[in-house]
This record gives sequence, structure tokens and C-alpha cells, in this order.
Amino acid sequence: MNLDIKHYAKTGFAHFMLYPDCVRDETISEITLGDFSQRDDIECLDCCLPYNPQVRQKLIQQLSTCDKHIGYAIHPFPLDKISLGSLDDHEQGLIRLALEDQLRAAGAIGAKTFTIASGLDPGPEHREAAKSQFRECCRWICDHAKKLGMIVTLEPFDRNTARNFLYGPTHECIELIESLKPEVDNLKIQLDIAHIRLSGETFEHAIRTAQEHLQHMHLGNCVMKDQTDPYFGDRHPPIGYHAGEIDTLELIEVLKVLIDVGYLSKQNRGTLVIEARPLPGVSVEQTIQNQYQYLDQAWALA
Repeated sequence: MNLDIKHYAKTGFAHFMLYPDCVRDETISEITLGDFSQRDDIECLDCCLPYNPQVRQKLIQQLSTCDKHIGYAIHPFPLDKISLGSLDDHEQGLIRLALEDQLRAAGAIGAKTFTIASGLDPGPEHREAAKSQFRECCRWICDHAKKLGMIVTLEPFDRNTARNFLYGPTHECIELIESLKPEVDNLKIQLDIAHIRLSGETFEHAIRTAQEHLQHMHLGNCVMKDQTDPYFGDRHPPIGYHAGEIDTLELIEVLKVLIDVGYLSKQNRGTLVIEARPLPGVSVEQTIQNQYQYLDQAWALA
């Protein structure tokens, strides 16, 4: 294409991937997130806020006045330990307390989207019951998010490869969204191309299945073939990583489908957020420039 990708997409990065220790060490967010939100080369920013009230308030003041399209992710919530589809009433109470706090944080910085994931799959015996619980949790989250002017985006994960989450295949996520209509009209889909690969779906199948509900896109990488690799599974090495699944050809394929379904156009500049962890010895700045180069090269060939 002759035009810069920015004519067709809002591009940016996920802060919590470039600084993966920020969830465990709140000082990292305190030091980096405010400045990161002021970068001229980032139009779209995905982030999360720490629980520490002093650090959070400082970041709210910085982020609420920035001009970025902000997506909020619930990374501070331990989804690998407590599923949003939990069958335990006590855990459901804790879930609502934690997510209500996260919703307030997202609303305070003017986030456009609030991204959720289902959490661990309990296995075939309890899966349908867990889906029912998750469905009610989605209804509750969407009601609270709507009052704050936010769209809730459900991010599908793999069920059998790395994360082993309840949701799940793209078509099941769409079925969930459709089942909550018309009462819930602010639940959409956030696709991650690394998760699509880990789930064993093709990019075209997942994007076309989700196209009517597609709100947000993550561009990332994953490792599937070498279980001894430190980035095996859903650990988001940079696009182009030697043992990874996503390189220029895969990006070209994804971008072509996104153009075809109308997600990327001059009239509808969809969001494209890159999730990439810096490799050892590679700086955040080098990672950003490297990943943008991959995206620009793929766009030129798409």
C-alpha cells in the first residue's frame, strides 16, 4: 500500500509486556508508565494500574490527560489462580471486589476498553457450570463498565496448549456475546494473533468469526514447537523471534484479512497493539523500533 499504516490503524504497544515485571513491582509502573503515555509514536496504549493508592493516583493524573487511545487490561488480577467462572461463592465475591477496583481505575484514566479473560478451565466435568458462572460475571462487569462509558472486550485464550483457559475457541466467545444480547450491548472481542495460533485456529477463521464483534487487536508472538525455550507458550517474545510462530509473512496474512473485513480502513482506523517482551540484552526502545519495523514491512507488502 502507498499510504502509511497510520491512515488505516491506531498503532501502539502494551506497556505491561515491554515492562513485564511491572505487575509484581509497582515502582516500575510509577517510573515508566507516565512517560510512556507521552510518546509521540504511540497512539494506542494498553496498560494496567497498580493497587498502591499513592502510585495509582499519580498515574491517574498523568494518564487521564494524555491523548492516547487507552485500553485497560486486568493483569493485576490472578487469572491463573482464580477463574472468573469459579464455582466457589467466596471466590465470586472476591472477584467482584477486585474487578470493581480495576473498573474504577480504568474509568479514572479514561480507558475506552476494559479487557477480561475467563481464567482456568476446570475440565469437561465442570466446564458448562463454569461457563454459566462466567456468563453472569460478564453481565455484572458489562453493567459496571457501561456506567463508566467503557466497552468490555473478551480475549480468547487457548484451552489445551499453554494457558488452558475456559474461553476458549473464538466461536464459543461469539456464542457467549450473542447469548447476552440485547441486555448486554457493550461486550466485544479482543483478538490476539499469538492466542489464535496457540488455540490451533487459523488467523482468517478467527478474524472472520469475530468480525462483527471485533473491537481490539493484539499483535504478538508465541513459541509452540520447542518446550524447552524460555518463551514457550504465551510469553510473547517479539515478532520475528527465531523460535516463534509469527514473522513478516504471518503479519501480512493478518493485515490482509483485517483490511478485507473492514477492521482497517480510512473510515474505521482499528486499533493494533503490539505485545512484545524485550529479549535479554535488548532495550525497550530497541524493541519498540524493531517491532514497528516488522509491522511497517508487513504493511508495505500487504
